[in-house]
Amino acid sequence: MTNVLVIGGANADIYGHITATQAVSGDSHPGFVSIHAGGVGRNIAENLGHLGADVSFISRLGDDAFADMLKTSLHHAGVASHLISQSINSASDTYLAILNAKGELISGVNSMALIDGVDADFLSQPDRQSALDHANMIILDGNLTDPALDMIFSQHGADKPIAVDAVSSIKVKRFIPYLEQITYIKCNQIEAAILTDIHNGDIHDMAIALTKLGIDTAIITHGARGFVIAHKQSCLHVPALKVEASNISGAGDALFASFLYAMAHKMDMQQAASLCQQAAALTLRHDGPVNPAMAELAKGITGIK
Repeated sequence: MTNVLVIGGANADIYGHITATQAVSGDSHPGFVSIHAGGVGRNIAENLGHLGADVSFISRLGDDAFADMLKTSLHHAGVASHLISQSINSASDTYLAILNAKGELISGVNSMALIDGVDADFLSQPDRQSALDHANMIILDGNLTDPALDMIFSQHGADKPIAVDAVSSIKVKRFIPYLEQITYIKCNQIEAAILTDIHNGDIHDMAIALTKLGIDTAIITHGARGFVIAHKQSCLHVPALKVEASNISGAGDALFASFLYAMAHKMDMQQAASLCQQAAALTLRHDGPVNPAMAELAKGITGIK
């Protein structure tokens, strides 16, 4: 998988893990706090790097210890970070999540001011523009601004695969003008309902509806129930592997990265689904949003180096 360009959020993930079996609203709880390199776009890029893909990443970081952590994580995965900009005397973007004893999200707060600077002017700088022009696949997350998305889709929506991760129910709306230009999308059931206007509907119907809107292949995640992959008029349900989760954050990013890796290597849907299952399960067992053991998945795929 060569010359892949990922553009999106990079932030420090701060997790408050509640160890009490029952959490009471408005109260303090015993537990522990952990800090990890995160951000949807960054997570996807790191996962692809661990899988052995040739990846470059575009984002903005602050000028702090979190930025050092984010750059180091990408370096260890083999992801090219020379297109990242650092904002002097600024704090890096952060995401604060409170998780229950099962690793499930209770509530979260994101502070993502820096990513707004990844605009059309930022992307038009010669080195970043060249990366866009020469990429074999472009991967975007929903943290990007409308002007940035408009530039990317107007330039390359018709000449190369573009994959998008919805990120949230608020940010997924940014992709509505570009559905016919999206090759691959990953979203959850709530985000899919916003795109399709199918509420309280069957997840399979939603996935097929996304393809009818012009998207080549749609993935809708459904938590512990697994996910569906729709391509044209066919839809495959893939159950989640049963694991004891340490942290559910990042499993969807690993799933999507592994799916894109599978598509780049021309695997069939069954092979891709199996890889996605394993990637999500591997991440769920890890205490952070990206499990470096993703590298072992690629080694186990026959014919892939």
